[in-house]
Amino acid sequence: QPQQQQQPQQQQQQQPPPPPPAQQQSEVRVLVSAAVAGGTKHDTALGRVLTCCWAGRHGPCGAGGNIVSVDLGSVVTAWQDIPLACPVEDTAWIDLGPDFPGPATCVSVGNPHAVFFVPTLADLAAVDLNRLGPSAETHPCFPERANISFATVVSPAAPGSTAADCQRYEPGTIVMRVWERGTGVTGACGTGASAVRVAAVRRGLADRAGPVVLDGGALHVTWRIDDNGITLQGAIDRVASGHLNADFAATLFA
Repeated sequence: QPQQQQQPQQQQQQQPPPPPPAQQQSEVRVLVSAAVAGGTKHDTALGRVLTCCWAGRHGPCGAGGNIVSVDLGSVVTAWQDIPLACPVEDTAWIDLGPDFPGPATCVSVGNPHAVFFVPTLADLAAVDLNRLGPSAETHPCFPERANISFATVVSPAAPGSTAADCQRYEPGTIVMRVWERGTGVTGACGTGASAVRVAAVRRGLADRAGPVVLDGGALHVTWRIDDNGITLQGAIDRVASGHLNADFAATLFA
């Protein structure tokens, strides 16, 4: 009998301790590319969250639910503001040398980007990011280094797009791969997707709004006419939840 009485006590000891009192903690939900609480508006390091819906808590949002829109601010294309190391008349066409597949289009979306376009999805898959990425990132043209993207525009009007490509992607979709400054090859880059859409518009290859597909998923990018700003929209997932000290959590959403 004494042994039977001890079993409930052992089970109680294995249970995790309760969270701190409500006044001493604040739950923070970490979302892809932005920290958002309760679907309200917050400034983030990436930009201002315009809208947020969390399916299952606030109901479905858009076609797929879990959609967030972020305003990344204004696009910069002047050579001195990107910045580039020397004056360039047209930053949409910059020759960085024979190692790269044609001229780069340079733009800043809060950080410097260089975008190279290749004709086909096969060409895109064949790009050696681990070789060309660091070489372009540290090119003397970029005094602060740069994020490097390679992209293909899928469209019936594009010479390199096949019928199979157009069935797989909606017209005007840009498929890209990215080498991030100081990081390397990554599966997704919000400012990179924005820079690629802007670069395609400047080259006359795509419209101002449309999908951009990265290795890690798809985003919808709009380069607005009225204020030269970028709206980035995509699906989000909860990746973690926890409890932080209320004073510290307040600094995240000040």
